[in-house]
Amino acid sequence: MDRPTEQPTVPNYKTVGRVMSSKQSLASALLTLRIDNIDGFFRKQLSDYIEANGTVTELDFAERELKYIGRLYDDIDFTGRSNLTLQSKADGYIKYLLERLNNATPEQQPYFEREFDDTAHKKMIDKLIRHRLLDENTDKNHFKFVFGGKPKPRKDKPFEKLNWTGDLIDLHYFIKRYFHKESKFWQKAMACFVHKKKSINERSLVTATKSGKKESKYKQSIDNLLR
Repeated sequence: MDRPTEQPTVPNYKTVGRVMSSKQSLASALLTLRIDNIDGFFRKQLSDYIEANGTVTELDFAERELKYIGRLYDDIDFTGRSNLTLQSKADGYIKYLLERLNNATPEQQPYFEREFDDTAHKKMIDKLIRHRLLDENTDKNHFKFVFGGKPKPRKDKPFEKLNWTGDLIDLHYFIKRYFHKESKFWQKAMACFVHKKKSINERSLVTATKSGKKESKYKQSIDNLLR
């Protein structure tokens, strides 16, 4: 025999006013907890959240916290004098969170660790585009980030994978030619590139030389990228 479905317990408030008053008091208390020691609270909560949830970045947590604060903010009537002070502090915490978001970097985004100077970066991107191996609209800062990790993508212009417009065997040769000494270089390639605006299958990339074409027709051009 099926057990009756339990109904959620609803507080038996006598008036809507008492409900709103209780809700506002709770929201005020939670806001106060955060803004009395902004940086200390943020770092402690971030540490606890990572421990409880595993893989998460400061960027993820700051976005989550900002949404939560927005909900608390909506529950408070800031017309009273004491709440005006609270509002000022809350605004400071929101500003703090926005600064963390603007300064945070997507730590989970892999990149190739081999470093190139500005001249080498320019030669690479210009020649790859000239040979139609790379999309002509490639963001130069994102290109530099993929090959060396700098500059970090900005919050207002998040990282977009580089669009490889040549054949997959050309990308295979390019990666093996310059980055074969790095760990997980195939996984990095998949994380940093799309092929003709489509996701890359790791097996297809790794086995590209066995797909009928034994060698990239741009082998010499790729060899000469830095010359």
